Amino acid sequence: MVFDSRRSGPVWFVTLLSPVTVFGQQACPPLEVVVDNDLPRSGYREEQAENWESRGVAACNGTYRYLSRYVGDRSRRGRAIWQPAIAEDGFYAVKVSYRATENRTTDAKYVLIDDLGGRREHHENQAHAGDCTRVDLGEIFCRVGGECRVVLDGDDGQSASADETIFRRERCDGPAQPPPPLPRPCDGIRNLGMEVCEEEEGRCAGIFSQGQGCAVYCGAAGMRCAEHLGGEPGCNREAANAHSCDVETGNLSDWCACEGEVPTPPPDVPVMPPAVPVLADAMPAEDDVVSLRDDGGRASSDGGQASDIGFRPIADLSIPGPDLGEDPSESDSERPRGNAACHFSPPAGPSPTPWLLVPFLLLLGRRRPGPPQSANRPLR
Repeated sequence: MVFDSRRSGPVWFVTLLSPVTVFGQQACPPLEVVVDNDLPRSGYREEQAENWESRGVAACNGTYRYLSRYVGDRSRRGRAIWQPAIAEDGFYAVKVSYRATENRTTDAKYVLIDDLGGRREHHENQAHAGDCTRVDLGEIFCRVGGECRVVLDGDDGQSASADETIFRRERCDGPAQPPPPLPRPCDGIRNLGMEVCEEEEGRCAGIFSQGQGCAVYCGAAGMRCAEHLGGEPGCNREAANAHSCDVETGNLSDWCACEGEVPTPPPDVPVMPPAVPVLADAMPAEDDVVSLRDDGGRASSDGGQASDIGFRPIADLSIPGPDLGEDPSESDSERPRGNAACHFSPPAGPSPTPWLLVPFLLLLGRRRPGPPQSANRPLR
């Protein structure tokens, strides 16, 4: 009801015929969803359920669950998950409960995950007197068929306590259009048509199908297998039926828990062809003065003998004689080459050198003077 200054009385413009909007806002009737360990199929489940025990003393509803050092692997580690079955979209206020005692954890980590891609944490000290304790964790947006949930992550080795969680719708003014879906850690598993039961950064868990195995299940999310148990579709995990991650049981379905990333194998290193020698790489340094000797070798500045690199000085371009200052027993392939940039191998087959020497030897023989004429030799 409002007052109009142009008229003397109030003007009624909101009628009961339009309950959908009130002053421009969508009407949001109260809606409450309870998720509890005592309510079957309400959306409560546990990880490492063998580490949890039930008690009914001072519980908020029926019984409560707590991590015990006397059961399971005695590590007092596990997770409690409350995932409501949402009938209508909206912003839901979340209220968790637990039984507080002196020996509870001092850092109970609650993780709230909504259907808009949001995620936040709340840390609660459960180690105090007070028995049934309820705590408001704020609002999260939940959709019909979505995966909004609350996770109590008991990872500190202390005794975390879990009881009912209540989701109460407070607002219906959600986004006009669904936001674009954000990539989720386990989308690769969903894309293969396999069931994802637990999901968070760096961790996926659920049921593989069609006998594909945990290696395929975890590999689809880029993770490695951390736990392999018996299991059936519907997120039914058989904690007492454990298998090694690398064992193929032959079952059509099993439970797989995946963590981290698949180690990247080292890349294959291609075999490179041998490098082609570059003349500049074989050139001597500036302080390494090298001079050519008359016999075709090289003498280094430090007085040592450098190896022959296959070149001859200009003065030695004539046909070599039998004495070249080299050891004839040392083959060309065995002779050290030092920093030679180029090496000229002899051609295959017999060397042509002896045939080239024949005409020169004949020429030298014709030019050689004969012995002096003997006085007693008769003249012709």
